[in-house]
Amino acid sequence: MEESKNEKLQYEFVEKSNLKYFIVGIILLSVHIVGLHYIGRILRAIGLDSKYFGTGLISCLWYAFMAILVFAFFGKEIVSSIKNLKEKPKNKFFCAFVIGVVGSVVELITYYVVYDVIGVKSSNQNNLEATQKTIWFVISCVVLAPVVEELIFRGLLFRYIRQKSLIVAILAVAFLFAFYHIWDSVLLNGDYMQLIAMMIYFVPGITFALSYEKTKNLMFPIMTHSVCNLVVVVGMLFGFTA
Repeated sequence: MEESKNEKLQYEFVEKSNLKYFIVGIILLSVHIVGLHYIGRILRAIGLDSKYFGTGLISCLWYAFMAILVFAFFGKEIVSSIKNLKEKPKNKFFCAFVIGVVGSVVELITYYVVYDVIGVKSSNQNNLEATQKTIWFVISCVVLAPVVEELIFRGLLFRYIRQKSLIVAILAVAFLFAFYHIWDSVLLNGDYMQLIAMMIYFVPGITFALSYEKTKNLMFPIMTHSVCNLVVVVGMLFGFTA
């Protein structure tokens, strides 16, 4: 009985997300996108030693900065989600696990179709492969990126749209999540084939949203996202990715 009460309270909290949080999410996402794209150029302009570029350190520092910034707006929710993990019944963990496995399989199939059948490789993947596989690269991909991206996309944007329509929230935020990974190649370089590569990120976007919707706890999509990125990183380290 106590568990169902906790579940109900947390679900109601999700439903009460208001326009203020949505606007904060849009602002944070905009800052993140612009900063991630231009931080390297800015640091070069002020004379930072070029040996730091291509090591993953710059993006790691930027993600750390964004994590602090997001936590300033979203700290109570993060702490609450962590505390509520131990109160979740085992079926919630199992549900999140199944969603993650199914989503990963679909993602791999999508990866194969887009890369090997159609022959389109995402600009994001090219950037990752061009980065030296340092500890900074691993921390950025496996720890910081999932935290920052899930708190913005699922925590702030999805929560608000979810009040209007679950389907619209899942699809709209998944689309935005996918476009976020290839926007610079499309808008700045005119490479519209990257719109096809969006499917590789669209599927995980749906997976993470479903994980959040079924568990009502942000830690589940964060963990799912982290594991997905870890698989990619391990594949790159051992030469399994195309």
